Amino acid sequence: MESMGREYWGELNKNRNIKNFKSFTPFLDSLSKHSLIFPNAFATSRKSIHGMPSVLAGVPSFEIAYTSSYYSRQKLESMVSISNAVGYDTSFLHGAKNGSMGFQGFANTLGYDNYYGRDEFNNDAEYDGFWGIWDEPFLQFSKSILDNKNEPFLATIFTLTSHEPYIIPDKFEGIFEEGYLPIHKCVGYTDYSIGQFFKSIEKSKWFENTIFIFTSDHTNQSYFKYYQSTVNRFATPLLIYKKNSDFKGIDNRLASHLDIYPTVAELIGYEKPFRSWGRSLLSAKNEPAFTINYFGGGAYLSMDKNFICIYDGNKAIGFYNLSDLNLEENLIQNKNQDMLNLEKKTGLFLQDYFNRIISNNMYYNPN
Repeated sequence: MESMGREYWGELNKNRNIKNFKSFTPFLDSLSKHSLIFPNAFATSRKSIHGMPSVLAGVPSFEIAYTSSYYSRQKLESMVSISNAVGYDTSFLHGAKNGSMGFQGFANTLGYDNYYGRDEFNNDAEYDGFWGIWDEPFLQFSKSILDNKNEPFLATIFTLTSHEPYIIPDKFEGIFEEGYLPIHKCVGYTDYSIGQFFKSIEKSKWFENTIFIFTSDHTNQSYFKYYQSTVNRFATPLLIYKKNSDFKGIDNRLASHLDIYPTVAELIGYEKPFRSWGRSLLSAKNEPAFTINYFGGGAYLSMDKNFICIYDGNKAIGFYNLSDLNLEENLIQNKNQDMLNLEKKTGLFLQDYFNRIISNNMYYNPN
């Protein structure tokens, strides 16, 4: 979902005691009550085009976006490649102009069988004048595409409207709360559009067999101080839903984009080894949590279940308690074993990340 930060979701903020908090996602809140939700999930991307490798392949973007790098056209193991390998039809759907923002090119690199964009929608009466097709009609178009698919299929639908210039269709003006920020009414419209999509697909033959995973590409405008903090600028929603399933409840473990691809691998029953820097959120309950982002100035921000680490590319230069969201009290002078473990893991991750990219080794290789 475009720019749909965790801040906007009521069910993901129930126990945070944020003063004057307001939710702008009534449908997604209602769906959350029948889903498995992760209130402590983080994006590993800062822009939309970063979100594709981050979510679909568990490949974060740092100072230079992976998709903008010299190496972005190499073969890349992802949820798309493993789905293709076990016979899934794979489709990417996004209402922007075909070819814009690099989405279609990267979708081709990932190996999607089909791409559906503004060209395939083929009705510019629903064009927003800036980015592409409004979310509600494009989601209904997506339903019509999926209704004609043979199962099994993997479909990635990327919404669009919850983005600057923060406009919604004229017929909906005054319907959604203006909220505190320009994006809030757009979030309300996108949430409504997803709700209408769910109403329309409930009788589709594929609905009951389909697992839905919701997350955002990155965050956007922030009103509450809790989400204006250094760490929470990456705070993303993460939800897994399947009708009449055991995917229900609240999982408060640290999670991130890195974990979505291995989770999908488990869900589709992929049993071969594969390259991943995350872990399945379903079966790997005891596997250590880890996430990483580019911090700025050549440094990285990593987290595990114990601490936050700022790493300059060679060594840790700061450690902070998980509650210190603005990184105000550096604990590095009192470094303990948990901190040393996080420092080591961060360094090893970065070494493996850059070595694999440079050596064209983004697939599992037993050697």
